[in-house]
Amino acid sequence: MPEEVERRVVLVVEDEPLVRMLGNEVLTEAGFRVIEAANATEALVLLEARPDILVVITDVELKGENGFELARFVRQRWPRVGIILCSGRAFPAPGEVPINAVFLGKPYPLATLVEQVKAMAERAAESTVIVGDATSSTKADRPLDNVVPLRRDGQVT
Repeated sequence: MPEEVERRVVLVVEDEPLVRMLGNEVLTEAGFRVIEAANATEALVLLEARPDILVVITDVELKGENGFELARFVRQRWPRVGIILCSGRAFPAPGEVPINAVFLGKPYPLATLVEQVKAMAERAAESTVIVGDATSSTKADRPLDNVVPLRRDGQVT
């Protein structure tokens, strides 16, 4: 596997172990290195420790936590990181999805997930150089501007 692809790290935040394992399997097969968190607290610890995370995929309904809040915090703290929110029950109200993040209604086609992760990871990798344990921007940190929210049926809004 090329070194560039090996560095493309995706964080899957999901409180249901089987859903988390499926995401890990699908994304690993697509060439990503996947790390997992069962809740927002674990996710934030990993994001602080791992400057190589390019994309965060989070469930909206995490036990006792809100995935929309996690996504907003990630967008503010790590603006280059791609964000995908997922839910089968809690759909976003206007303004709940951070700018340039994606919402996927469950169940969604796994190919759509992989496509969105690839696009976000590519964009985040373009804007960041990882040197040892430090991360520096090669371009101004800015939100992704080429990814748009999807409707529940997977179509672009």
